[in-house]
Amino acid sequence: MSYRKDGVLYPSKAYYTAKQSLKASGTTATTESVRGAMGGTTPAPTTPATTSREERIKSIPSQIEEAKEKIASLQETLSKATESGYGPETGKDIPEEILAGEPYQEEPYQEEPGVEEPGEGGYDTGNADLNAILDSMQGVLTSIIDSGKIINPKVDITPERLTELTDQVSNELDPYYKSQFDAIKNDLSLDLGQLSDQYNQAVESQKASFTQTLASQRESEAGRGTIFSGGRKTREQQLAESGQRSMEGLSSSLEYQAGKAGTAVERTLGSEALGGSSLASYSPRSVSTLGEGQYVPLGSRSLFTPQGGVIGSLERTQIEKKRGYLDLLKSRELEKLNI
Repeated sequence: MSYRKDGVLYPSKAYYTAKQSLKASGTTATTESVRGAMGGTTPAPTTPATTSREERIKSIPSQIEEAKEKIASLQETLSKATESGYGPETGKDIPEEILAGEPYQEEPYQEEPGVEEPGEGGYDTGNADLNAILDSMQGVLTSIIDSGKIINPKVDITPERLTELTDQVSNELDPYYKSQFDAIKNDLSLDLGQLSDQYNQAVESQKASFTQTLASQRESEAGRGTIFSGGRKTREQQLAESGQRSMEGLSSSLEYQAGKAGTAVERTLGSEALGGSSLASYSPRSVSTLGEGQYVPLGSRSLFTPQGGVIGSLERTQIEKKRGYLDLLKSRELEKLNI
């Protein structure tokens, strides 16, 4: 008959005694080992082989599968016992023979009630095998926690796969940012081109005014008879210097406005984005009194030269967004590898 001790039910006193004997000998209590102990044969304590942390982690899936199978078996046993009129619902203790999966036979004697101590993990289900399974699973969880919750620390993304993920990030995000960069650079080119056109118009206006003033001054000199005098040359030189100062003022104003617009764009896009850009240019002039008066071009000069070494605000946003998206893809990839 069943045996109860300290509130825990056992199939029989012999079963309880055998369990205690196995526990004292350091042997894991299973159905087979308990039955052997009840027959007078106590297996020698087994010393678990020393395994590395990696080997223990690799064995986790198989341990979980074994635990699932054992739990399913116990559930099936409990279901059969309930159908036979045993279990918590009827108040009748489940015989050992049903727990062992064998036909039930009445015990030839009745023992006093007894209790078994809970397993090492603190589980007390009333079933020793289930306690052992739960203890084992608790040990697995403890091992995972001790290892820093790393399921498989050696699993990592291969360089080839990392390259694929990086390319995926670029293919998905770069087109958007390229369109933003191109639009801003195009606006800058238009602004600089407009400034250059305004400069050229101002140059033509000043040139026309200079040549007209020079012609009027020469007519006046001829009327006074001083056309060949040294004073005429001095007065013409003074007129040319005045025209030159006006030209330099136009150039300074143009360069200031172009620099202001270009610097704002560089702070947005970054220096690298503007390094290969074809920005508008202009041609400074040198004022001369030769002939009817001339505004001589002095070569071509860029309206704006990037400062260099500037990380733009939009450029920084692009870098951060790509880094964040890549980290997300890597995290998802690692989750797949660790399943």
